[in-house]
Amino acid sequence: MTARAASLSSLRVKKVIGIELCQEAVEDAKVNAKLNGLRNVEFHCGKAEDVFPNILSALVSRSVTAIVDPPRAGLHSKVILAIRRAEHLKRLVYVACNAKAAMNNFIDLCRAPSNRVHGAPFRPVRAMAVDLFPQTMHVEMLLLLERVDYDSQQQQQQTSSNQEETGSQP
Repeated sequence: MTARAASLSSLRVKKVIGIELCQEAVEDAKVNAKLNGLRNVEFHCGKAEDVFPNILSALVSRSVTAIVDPPRAGLHSKVILAIRRAEHLKRLVYVACNAKAAMNNFIDLCRAPSNRVHGAPFRPVRAMAVDLFPQTMHVEMLLLLERVDYDSQQQQQQTSSNQEETGSQP
């Protein structure tokens, strides 16, 4: 998935960073990127829980969108916590091969901040099932999550409240 996701998204963004556990897949992704003339991609080999938090913290000055495609068990808790802490990460595309197993990840990404989970939560915006394996019971689920912007919500609530008090309409 690393090379394919990089190729598809590299034309629409400034930079693509791929993380893959399998060294051969990283090498293949680099070859494919070179063959396709993709200059704004880089790939790292390692466990997401070891590599992702460091990469994410290095991108602090940018608005970041992440695409995650975890194994059936879902994202490691270190990755979830890094995503929640990274306030500059505004959008997240979660590719789930097992939606039931990913449910705990969805809850942790969307729950209110707590002692364990810091940072503004995400909210699901769009979901889509993709049938990559026709004639089977298996479908991939893509879920677009966006960071909740409390400041924006408070401004909207204040505007609505003011309009109700004055009897004006938007």
